[in-house]
Amino acid sequence: MATLLSINKGNSFTISFALPDGYDQGRINSIKVRIGSKVYAHTISVEGLVTCQLTSEQTALLTGLQQVVFTIDDDVFGVKVIVCGDINVRATNENYTSESVNTGNNVVVTLTLTETAITFDDVLYNYVKGDPTENIDGGNASSIYGGTISYDFGNAN
Repeated sequence: MATLLSINKGNSFTISFALPDGYDQGRINSIKVRIGSKVYAHTISVEGLVTCQLTSEQTALLTGLQQVVFTIDDDVFGVKVIVCGDINVRATNENYTSESVNTGNNVVVTLTLTETAITFDDVLYNYVKGDPTENIDGGNASSIYGGTISYDFGNAN
């Protein structure tokens, strides 16, 4: 997994997730931003920027690679879990922390949310029955496939 950012333990940092242009935020049921094993609070702007600000008190509890996961529950395509990468939190001997936040962005992750559709252009023919006289696109099964169509599912009567 790609490292999105390396910070020192106790640094304040902000990560944002940019929803696609034109995305209808009314479809959102919930969003979770997980860094490591904890879900952090976030805000959503009108422009579609989901922002998560961690204080130095919060990052002081982290060490090593922390996986960043963005989860969205959408009315149309349900739950999407997006693993974005890792934040590398380097250990330091500094023990000063506060509730200060970075009001800018250390990292902006651009999200691509696509709706998956299953389409078909054909008709499901009666091929399981194995009827060689079944019409398929103007011919019968035996003329198209060169013989008798059969199947064997054991005792499938």
